[in-house]
Amino acid sequence: MDEDKKAVPLSRAIVLVGIFFVVMTFAVVITVNYIVQKKLIYNRYEHEMGEVLRYIESNIDSDDLYESFTAGKKTAEYIELQRFLDNFIDNYSVHYLYALQPVKDEEGNYYVISIISASTMWEKENEPENLLDMGYVEEYNPELVRKLMEVMAGDDIQYLVDNTEWGSDYTAAVPLVNSEGEHYGVLCVDQDITDIQRAILQGIATNTISMMALAFIFIVMMIRWLDGFVIRPITSISEVISQADLVEDVDRFPVIAALEKMECRGKEMISLRDTLVLFMLENHFYSTNLKYAREEMVGMDHDMHTDVLTGLGNARLFEEESAKINKQLHEGVCNFSIIVVDINNLKKINDTYGHEKGDIFIQGCSEIMKECCGDAVVCRTGGDEFVAVFMGYNASKKAAFSEIQLNSAYYDATHGQGQPWEKYSASVGKASWEEDDKEFSEVLKRADRRMYEAKLKHKNKYGSYR
Repeated sequence: MDEDKKAVPLSRAIVLVGIFFVVMTFAVVITVNYIVQKKLIYNRYEHEMGEVLRYIESNIDSDDLYESFTAGKKTAEYIELQRFLDNFIDNYSVHYLYALQPVKDEEGNYYVISIISASTMWEKENEPENLLDMGYVEEYNPELVRKLMEVMAGDDIQYLVDNTEWGSDYTAAVPLVNSEGEHYGVLCVDQDITDIQRAILQGIATNTISMMALAFIFIVMMIRWLDGFVIRPITSISEVISQADLVEDVDRFPVIAALEKMECRGKEMISLRDTLVLFMLENHFYSTNLKYAREEMVGMDHDMHTDVLTGLGNARLFEEESAKINKQLHEGVCNFSIIVVDINNLKKINDTYGHEKGDIFIQGCSEIMKECCGDAVVCRTGGDEFVAVFMGYNASKKAAFSEIQLNSAYYDATHGQGQPWEKYSASVGKASWEEDDKEFSEVLKRADRRMYEAKLKHKNKYGSYR
């Protein structure tokens, strides 16, 4: 069956489901891991950056820084703070450390003014021209300047993404406030977002590998368990059952014995095996009874459709065949041909030699019908009349050939040696379906008419008893 060809073995199906489960688990684990790791890593960086800001704040004289910035002159304290910040950035993993003042002028331009900025030793030695000194003014992204102005006006640490020509940073910012409560700038510490994303990916990789290793171990153990408790028992049962013909009457007891010996683990598989044993027993008794019933039905059907004397089909079979052909004619086209045969001289044989010899005469004529009509449906429709029905696209050719054989065989039998009741004689008429024919009976009448024409010629030539 097509379904059997398309069906996937249970072991393969379980492996495919396992692979699908691994893939789906992998996708879910990565997604969940990314969300969790991103939150954890950002929380960690925010905590560390907040600690840095609080530590730096504790080392800043805010009033001195304010006065130095507003006056544009570096005090000793400012220079010492610069050294402190430079030393800090050289020894701790932060990207940038600086203080600035965000500004929006009367013309609506956004820019920042550097208050102080930490520089690494490498920057001092290799890029001294790029160092940001106090008072350095730079136009900035308006949106970022507005956020920095919000930070400067506030009181708490805020976190924001800083996208500049130097790259993308995650910034922790806190307002700078002098002793008189004037907010004059923002102290910022930056971490490179690339480092944050790398930390996230490392966390995802570590957790994913660990979880997938556990998932793989679980799936392997599950497949091994299924193989021992489900796949192998079902495969063995399937192989045993496939050897049994559940329709025909064959000895099922070897199959039953094989099922009973089969090792199964698990309550459900044992129950399935025992149920199949019971089923096979019931099927054995059912098929045996079915065989006897079928034999009786075949015998009854044969008796109902068979002529006892000749072994040919009887009038009932002929009526059923004609009904089938009529149905096909009503539904469309049906190619068929008919040969009608009527025995000659049967009355003379019966009157002269008795009905026993007449029966032999009928049987001889019927044997010629069997030999000459091939695969046609041949029926004895009356005491001395037979009909052969040919079906198919070449029915006309087969009927024409059979007509020739019948006339030749009856001629040879009539003029051969033997007793009178062994000289079989019959008249033959043939007709084929034509497009104008709507009923089976129309073709039958033409064949019958041609048979009587042949019989008339026979009588004219040999006499009424010849």
